[in-house]
Amino acid sequence: MSADAHDIQREVKKYYAVFSTLLVLSCVTVAVSRLDLSTSKAIVLGLAIAAVKASLVACVFMHLLSEKRFIYSVLALTAIFFFTVLLVPLGTASDPLHGTVAIHHASAQASEDSHTDATQETEVGH
Repeated sequence: MSADAHDIQREVKKYYAVFSTLLVLSCVTVAVSRLDLSTSKAIVLGLAIAAVKASLVACVFMHLLSEKRFIYSVLALTAIFFFTVLLVPLGTASDPLHGTVAIHHASAQASEDSHTDATQETEVGH
């Protein structure tokens, strides 16, 4: 067997290993979806499994394992931006919208004032 055929056979074995791992992780994803987890825990666990699967695909099938340092820095920068965009809404989840409390309070006050005015007009009319 020549060296080229041996290299090809080694690559094919690697592809089969990655395929098997992706198949197992897909089964794990389905199993996790059937667990009784809170929404936030289910999302975090699902994203973690998806990140592992995406990393396998990118590293092996897109040949990123053999790429230069520049590609890794671009990939790391992309991951940082992705997680920043993903985590920004978590910081604002507990903040009410500015002005909504004042508007709600003002409309409730206006409703009370109009009710009071209508009551006073009714009493004056009697």
